[in-house]
Amino acid sequence: MKIFELLVLLDNSEVNAFTRYIANNYNDEKLYFLIREFKELKPDYKMSDEQEEEIKKKVWGTKDVKRRDFSHLVSNLTLILEEYMILLNVRADKIQRNYVLANFYKSRGEMKHYKRTGRDILRKLDKYDIKEGAFFFNQMKIHFDEYFYTTSAKQRLKDFSKKADRLQKSLDEFYLYYKLKIESDFHTFDSYGVNRSTSFLLAELLVEIEKDEHKPLKTSLIEIYLYIIKHFKSVSIEYYITIKDKVFDLLPMMSPIYQRDLMIYLFNYLLSVPRKVFPDKNKHMMELYKKGIEEGYSIENNRLEYQTLLNAIATACQVDELEWAKKVIEAKGKLIDKEVREDTVNTCLAYIAYEEGRYKDVLFHMNTVDLKHYTFGMQGRGIMLKAYYELETMGEPLGDMIYNFFDNYRNAIRRNETYGTVHRQGIANLTKMTKRILENYFTDKYGVEKLIEEVNITKVIFYKSWLLKKLEEQKTQKRRY
Repeated sequence: MKIFELLVLLDNSEVNAFTRYIANNYNDEKLYFLIREFKELKPDYKMSDEQEEEIKKKVWGTKDVKRRDFSHLVSNLTLILEEYMILLNVRADKIQRNYVLANFYKSRGEMKHYKRTGRDILRKLDKYDIKEGAFFFNQMKIHFDEYFYTTSAKQRLKDFSKKADRLQKSLDEFYLYYKLKIESDFHTFDSYGVNRSTSFLLAELLVEIEKDEHKPLKTSLIEIYLYIIKHFKSVSIEYYITIKDKVFDLLPMMSPIYQRDLMIYLFNYLLSVPRKVFPDKNKHMMELYKKGIEEGYSIENNRLEYQTLLNAIATACQVDELEWAKKVIEAKGKLIDKEVREDTVNTCLAYIAYEEGRYKDVLFHMNTVDLKHYTFGMQGRGIMLKAYYELETMGEPLGDMIYNFFDNYRNAIRRNETYGTVHRQGIANLTKMTKRILENYFTDKYGVEKLIEEVNITKVIFYKSWLLKKLEEQKTQKRRY
């Protein structure tokens, strides 16, 4: 029984204290009698069937007790013991006590007292003689709310902190995750408006890692992160190639989780670089997708994230790697989570169908896809919009259906609260400009050059390169107006 496994962890004085805790805080005689009887089973805390019957008689006054009632009482006692063990831990650790108090203030919206308690914690942490993983982990817990205030960022850091909590006694392990997820991932900092020049803990970590106590921990993996911090350039093909070569050389020697994290850093760097500055961006992205998917660096526990496959196929279509895309869908599609596997594969096939000019097949593949899903609702409708435009301009008029689709696309994104302001604005501008470009195809109402200028000056608009391509085509197309 779980309760016995917990009791074994306590010494006699702690068990006695727990018994008094039950007596003083719970108005339930059965709970008190039960823990008194369980105390007699020490030190092994093993109970025979005969002993169980005797315990029932002493607790209830009769042996005629339903098994369910006994199990329910034991379960309640187990939950109380778990809470008591947490209390013991908090009492023994002053810093943990302050964390509990800080979280209480935060939950009540008392940010003045929360920040004051946080400063108290930081002052206590600064007294650590040797700053190891635990020191940095505790520092980060205080800074999370200060630096990361959006839901998605907090969730990402929550997942990371779970890993870090298990690794905090080893500075090298903790440092690797910390550097990758917080300091080295400049794409995240840019996305959430955090000033890199004041990023927390960076200076302390750089000093600490050079100390004699930690020099043996400077592995080749740590050296990459140190290089990133010291030599980072926000827009530089030379910097990217240097980091990529270092990562590719190191990947075969790394464990899967480090492999995946390093690949994510390379992807994030490319995503943060404007295409106009980095004209071969898609080719470099394709190189990463091939490396990650073919050699397994982007696959974890025999599972491939559906978004990774979608992005890989979309990129393959942009760089004329359609045969690779088809082979990957067939070979790796089965690694996608069952819940979204079919929708993912159909959306990927729709991408390929569009590139091959099979526009009706695009709509066929998307016919069964769940467009209420966050990703498929955005990307799936995007490829459908392109297919509708091509069919209309090829002489297969869709009538009001195409304009109804534009309105539905815009409204679906606008009403879905999971999409941010950028997504809503980007799709609204996309549907608006596609309508105007389509109308111009048949009437020359606006003029191609005017529409090109309008697209270029619109700051937030999705599929901008596709819209400009369609306008360039109108310059030479024999249009019907």
